Amino acid sequence: MDIGVNITKDLSPKKIKFLPPYNQNYDAVLEENFGNKARPEAYQLRRDSIEFHDSVMQIRRVREEREMKEYNCKVCLRYDNAKIGGTEGVSTNANESFNNMVASRPPKSRLYGTTDSYSTRCYVTTLVKNDGQKWITDINKKCQLSPGSRTEKHYNKEDAKACCRYSKCSTSAFKKRRLFLKQKKSDLLASIDENTDSIILYFDLETSGFNIDADIFQIAVKYESYSFSSYINLTRKIPEKVSEVHGLTFMNGQLHYHCKPVVAVNLQEALIVSGFADTYPVIKAATRLAKKGDNKLENFAQRLNINSCDAHNAMSDVAMLEKIDQNLNITKDDIIKSYLSWSAAKTQVTLTKKNNSQMKFYRILNNCTSKSTREKMIAADISVKVIESTYKQYGLQGLFRLLGRDHNGKVLVSLRKSVINKLYEGLKKIYKE
Repeated sequence: MDIGVNITKDLSPKKIKFLPPYNQNYDAVLEENFGNKARPEAYQLRRDSIEFHDSVMQIRRVREEREMKEYNCKVCLRYDNAKIGGTEGVSTNANESFNNMVASRPPKSRLYGTTDSYSTRCYVTTLVKNDGQKWITDINKKCQLSPGSRTEKHYNKEDAKACCRYSKCSTSAFKKRRLFLKQKKSDLLASIDENTDSIILYFDLETSGFNIDADIFQIAVKYESYSFSSYINLTRKIPEKVSEVHGLTFMNGQLHYHCKPVVAVNLQEALIVSGFADTYPVIKAATRLAKKGDNKLENFAQRLNINSCDAHNAMSDVAMLEKIDQNLNITKDDIIKSYLSWSAAKTQVTLTKKNNSQMKFYRILNNCTSKSTREKMIAADISVKVIESTYKQYGLQGLFRLLGRDHNGKVLVSLRKSVINKLYEGLKKIYKE
């Protein structure tokens, strides 16, 4: 969870978990920078040097610790009566802004969450979020020190800039511009070249099974009169049933096709593609045949009088596929429409694996959500624990904010009232409220 979730204004005071130990940490910061009680001379104030400049750590030891502690609590606890405007577990602009500020605090320019300075960075950033940059001058005054004319002038200027920047970011025109640029970037990444120079390559894979982690042991590609076929080194034994279908066996560390040895290479050398198109939905749309087995490659070949005697060999299957597409008048544009980039395919595989491993944690929601809804929750990294916490604290409206749009306007799970209401009613039964 972002550290901003615990301290920004848009959350309830119950989430401000770090405030109780604030004073202890503040004392630790002072001791680290100015010595400890065993060295009282380190606390003596130098009247000839009361100007404070850039570093927020140039805070002199206060004469009365009790007064400083009371002041610090008053400064930080101004969030107590803040209105709730966000939801736990959701990344908001305020949270991102807070984390960026934590990363920019002295003495380092990069954020390392496990360093000793992490707590200090968070506390200093909290003060900046509360009172702006002028918090340092307020503490100086409380310590009976000069606020520093240059320091005060500098911080007033910085606060004015921040106020102007915030006002600009809050306008609808700025938000629309940001969403437009985001969509433009997404369209650019998703676009593919559809000019007249595009060519279509037919390819086929032979694998060791139907599992998602099955080995690829043959790749064949065909383009007009050009063809390419390559066998791939295996990482596991080929099942006997698969060998009966493909005629491929693995003996004495070498791949054999119908008992004849073949040259095999590593998968990385044979698999160099930018993307591909699945011909199954393309053929299905062209034929409008929906029954099981109607769109099988061998059945189509027999129906169109295409030679299929050497089926389940990648090179033969590629030749059959090309002839079938020609007979069905499937155009280049039809194939390009179903194009899927390699990176998108990897993302789908990763998401499928993630869904399979995480779905067991969402069984408690089976009666009040559909499988697709739970898959969207997994994809959005919204755990059952977060859903439970949001429901108990914010009720129905909290679920709408949690499962609705993120700060970029993207729908995380659903905007449909029926879906959210069904989840809400299901949670009421689960927790017997």
